[in-house]
Amino acid sequence: MTIRILSIFVLTFVLCIGVVLAQTTSGSITGNVVDAHRSAVANATVTITDVNKGFSQTATTDEGGRFVFPQVPPGTFDIVIQATGFKKQERKDLALVSNDKLSLGNIVLEVGAVTETVEVTAEATMIQSESGERSAGVQSEELRNIGIKDRSFVNFVTLVPGVISNTSNGAAGDISSLYVNGTRQNSKT
Repeated sequence: MTIRILSIFVLTFVLCIGVVLAQTTSGSITGNVVDAHRSAVANATVTITDVNKGFSQTATTDEGGRFVFPQVPPGTFDIVIQATGFKKQERKDLALVSNDKLSLGNIVLEVGAVTETVEVTAEATMIQSESGERSAGVQSEELRNIGIKDRSFVNFVTLVPGVISNTSNGAAGDISSLYVNGTRQNSKT
């Protein structure tokens, strides 16, 4: 009897470890470095720095001008791109949330000395087009300023775009179902 209980315990433990290891919180940042003629810039140095934590990562572009930071923790980043014969380019305050795949697209470097800097301060909102996965983060400032009556974590989930709640009796605190991106209880997908 004790061997059977021990076996069930070990099996449950192994299955739970698999589920825990499958969870990720990191995102990725990718892009292409090109010149004014849209030709790839190989061996450019791309450095990302977390504004709040101060740590940085560096990558070098390949012969196609591509760079990838495959596992980046969520945060706000400054990005610096440098290549010999080109002006240094800086992009500030790019936000990366959990499980996001942030593609910077083509980053065009201008010809000039490395001592000259081109700082990009305003640009279009980044659209994640690499996959159908979506993620969102609710910042602590939003949580402090939002008017939710009972402060239930379930109510905070509805702050994320695409999430709606349903109640069985119409009372705001009695959420019986959450639907994400149009899925319903009896949905086949």
